[in-house]
Amino acid sequence: FHAVAEVKNLSAVTDYEMLVLSLRIPSGWEIQNERLTSGTETTADIRDDRCNWFFNLAKGQSKTFRLALRAAYEGSYILPSAECSAMYQPGISACTASSHTEVTR
Repeated sequence: FHAVAEVKNLSAVTDYEMLVLSLRIPSGWEIQNERLTSGTETTADIRDDRCNWFFNLAKGQSKTFRLALRAAYEGSYILPSAECSAMYQPGISACTASSHTEVTR
């Protein structure tokens, strides 16, 4: 399955530069690193427990990010919040609420 995150710049006057979107995944899921299987290039920084994307976002624009995942281990897990922030402007940030998820057969 895929996780899909959309980031929107709701400002009518400000372009945002050097943003980072961090999508952390629950322990029962695994990231399917498509760079290893498809040979395609990506701007994503893929780790064991998260994926980070670095980008700019012009005023009024949006970007959508997709991450291939696999439910690996049965159980109940906390679904961490997704976070987007400007790397050098601490006042510019947004995040979703965390929640719970369950992996079953």
